[in-house]
Amino acid sequence: NPYLAFAATIAAGLDGIAQRIEPPPAFHGDVYAARDLPQVPHSLNESIHALAESEWARETFGEEVVDHYLHFFRTEQRKFDAAVTDWERRRYFEMA
Repeated sequence: NPYLAFAATIAAGLDGIAQRIEPPPAFHGDVYAARDLPQVPHSLNESIHALAESEWARETFGEEVVDHYLHFFRTEQRKFDAAVTDWERRRYFEMA
């Protein structure tokens, strides 16, 4: 949801200002080779877990909004996990 992403970005910036958080120095170099940079979630499951654990998200957007998105994305993940892809059909049909 781009609206939620924009709202989160603005809220994070405002929170950083309110908390007087100093931004880290600008990164220079090969981002693909750098291993010590903070990481974002790499999957929907990781994102769901991060959102569920985020006190900041609950304080910023409220319990109802966070719980709504958690329910939506958990349902989405369950449906994705239950789907059989064309690749799986081709790959495992040959083995049967």
